[in-house]
Order: sequence, then C-alpha cells, then structure tokens
Amino acid sequence: MKPKKLWPALICFLLIVPALPADSIYTWTDENGVKRFSNKKPDHITDFEVIPAMPAGEDEGKREAYLRMMEQIERERRQRELEVQREAAARAEEEQQKAQAERQAHIDAERNRLQRQIDDLSNRALSIYFTQGMRDAQIEEIQKKIDALEAEK
Repeated sequence: MKPKKLWPALICFLLIVPALPADSIYTWTDENGVKRFSNKKPDHITDFEVIPAMPAGEDEGKREAYLRMMEQIERERRQRELEVQREAAARAEEEQQKAQAERQAHIDAERNRLQRQIDDLSNRALSIYFTQGMRDAQIEEIQKKIDALEAEK
C-alpha cells in the first residue's frame, strides 16, 4: 500500500478515536519525579491515583474541570521538558568547559616539555660535533612547535 493511500485512513482513525468511550485514567509520579498518566493500571506501581472517566451526558462543570486539569497537565509536561532541555544544555556546557580545560592542560604540558628541551640545548656545551649553528637550528625548530601550540589556543 502506498503512503498516500494511508492518509485518509489515518485521518478517519484520528476522528473516530476521541469519540470512543474512555476508561479510567491512572496517574502516578515515577522515580524521576515525572507525573505519568495511563489508561491502564500500572503493574509495578502501588501508589497511584484513579481519575474516573467522564460518562457521556455529564454536566458541563465537570467537563470544564476535566479540561482545566488536562491543560494543567500539559503545562507541567512542557515545563518539565524545558527543565530537561536546560539541564542537557548545562551538562553540554560543562562538558565543553571540561574538554577545553583538559586541552589547555595538554598544551601547557607540551609547551613546558618543549621549553625544557630548549633549556637543555642552551646549557649543552659546544664542541666540534655540536656547533652554535646546530644549537640555533634545533632551538628554532622547537620554537616553531611552541608557536604552533600557542596558535591552537
């Protein structure tokens, strides 16, 4: 069956489902503090509240109270979703800062290691096998590496 042929069936289904009689609604708060709702009795939860289904023909006051309750539930759900997004953003920011600090520590350690090499070369005695030109060339190469590290910051 092609997806385009499914749309009319889906629309009909969505129009019919709200008209079906509803069972009671069960509500409870899970271990994460999130308020949960279901039309089936939860198996693993003992502390739950039952909201009876509104029979057809109930007076309008109860219907309004029910609608207000459902709106409140939706607001709470949206609020919790925003909190979860904020917490995720805060965790991501914290991880980014931690990674940056680790990277900076690595750069500092490498710069110190290269600086020690320069100091060792500067203190090394000159001979016929190790001339001033050789010392300067090696120090220049190490300095280029230090400059590259500085550019990475």
